[in-house]
Amino acid sequence: MARLVVPNHVPQKDAWRITLTWPVINQGREAAFLIEGEQKAQVLHDVFLGPYQPDTYPSQIIRPASGRLTLLLDRAAAAKLPPPKDSDSTGTLELR
Repeated sequence: MARLVVPNHVPQKDAWRITLTWPVINQGREAAFLIEGEQKAQVLHDVFLGPYQPDTYPSQIIRPASGRLTLLLDRAAAAKLPPPKDSDSTGTLELR
């Protein structure tokens, strides 16, 4: 039986956290990533528009069964993604 959660240590904060495993996340009705900052722009581009490399980018494994993955981004993080087609700063990004 696969594990539902795993513990992991965050050295920067000298703290432990509990994380849901990807099979659990992918069974949810919807998943969301909250991403901010200029330093995330290239990685965000590589994760969603680059080749599938889950060993390098584990977040590429997140593909909810419902097909709904919401990205909550600030402008700096979204800078290397295609611009939204409408004027309200929202858009759809088709995943391969």
